[in-house]
Amino acid sequence: MKKAILFILVFFSINVAYANNAWNGNFTYHGKKYDATTTGGIKQTINVNGSQVTIKVDSNNCYKNPTASYVDDCDRSIRRTQLRSHSSVRMGQGTRYNFSVNKLTVGGDANRGEYINFFEIKPNAGMLMTVPTMALYVNPKTNKMSIIQSLGNHGANPAAQNDIKTQLGKLKNGWNNFRIDTKQSPGGDGYLRVYQNGKLIYNYTGKTSYPHSKAIKYWIGGYICCGKINQLLQNGEPVHVLKYANVSVGLVSSAGSNNPTLP
Repeated sequence: MKKAILFILVFFSINVAYANNAWNGNFTYHGKKYDATTTGGIKQTINVNGSQVTIKVDSNNCYKNPTASYVDDCDRSIRRTQLRSHSSVRMGQGTRYNFSVNKLTVGGDANRGEYINFFEIKPNAGMLMTVPTMALYVNPKTNKMSIIQSLGNHGANPAAQNDIKTQLGKLKNGWNNFRIDTKQSPGGDGYLRVYQNGKLIYNYTGKTSYPHSKAIKYWIGGYICCGKINQLLQNGEPVHVLKYANVSVGLVSSAGSNNPTLP
């Protein structure tokens, strides 16, 4: 009897793991470990080729994560394909993020503003939900970009909403090389500087984070949040494809090259 129960438990656990095409907590890209999370199926939407990774945001299909800790993305009308770093930094550390991105598709709703998040810095969630302290957004039709800084954790407390949204210009055709220098701080000594193809496009000094003691991680990939997808699908929202390369993070004093080079 005990053997039969053990067999059933092992069989069930293997099949749950196999069936989870929405999450892989041990995904490898360019020698580094990430959490891969997608509503479109990992095998269908993430393709690693050497130092580059191609990410598709499937607007139509939605695979549920059977091990999700919170309400599932599909139930919240979210579409995403993202990689979350295992590596992390802490509050108060001057940090440099480098990455290159090439948006391979053009299409979507030009009238809905910048609705695809393609890079974010976010405190790691635990029992308490968190929101990104900074995120870069693009409109997939017009290529217009914006940045949102969240200085209050409205994921845990909606009354803490304190966002700064700023227009940034456009994502260029072909490869865009980004460098982000930041010191995450709930006080006045923080800073956030964003460079695109070597040009400073955003320069902010002051509070850059809400208070927390979490590890700070970065996310690459595409994310369409929270209810927007329903109306987008009525207008024929396409699949969005982003290619990334030159992804790195390090302390400012030891981060090496100021800017990534073209792939």
